[in-house]
Amino acid sequence: MNTQFMKDHGYARYEQLLLYRDRLKRECRRISASYLRTFGALSIQVFQARIRCLRKKKMVRYIRTSLQLGQEPNLKELTRVLTVEMEAYEKELERMKAEYASSLAYEDGDPEDLILSPANSLPVSDSDTGSPSPRELAYHTQILEMEIRRIVTSEPYTYRDLLNDPPRMEKKQAELRKELVSLSVYLAELDAQLAELAGV
Repeated sequence: MNTQFMKDHGYARYEQLLLYRDRLKRECRRISASYLRTFGALSIQVFQARIRCLRKKKMVRYIRTSLQLGQEPNLKELTRVLTVEMEAYEKELERMKAEYASSLAYEDGDPEDLILSPANSLPVSDSDTGSPSPRELAYHTQILEMEIRRIVTSEPYTYRDLLNDPPRMEKKQAELRKELVSLSVYLAELDAQLAELAGV
């Protein structure tokens, strides 16, 4: 790549954005790992409790409806239905657990942080010269700008302010603990309803 092309066709701007985009990606990995290390375990407990409550709620509804219709609850069918209906929740739970485990193993300087030199990342050109035209370069520059805007306005990058604010972090942890307690109370209520229905 000759320097005249870089000067005349805006490659320096493209290179600058490419480096910035890659720095943001590395920062996002660090932010995500920090967020999960801070809130991951508690968030998983809350989600597990939500799943248990939802499962028990569906069981109560199914059994109660069967009894109201004068039918004996088909527990085998109930188990099959619940397996299907709860599959997506269980998969999300496994994803959360995997992400949390990865965050505990993550260290700055992870091999995934290695990036290509911008000189090796020039947009591929369809022209005979082998160099992208000014229009092609402008297009790829615009794509990079859009990607950067998406990164800085979405998670995990937006967790950055939270992680730099200890009072907000404590508040969020307190909210998660409070939700976990509420879910535990609700789960006990559902268990009581199931016990009552079993005695009908």
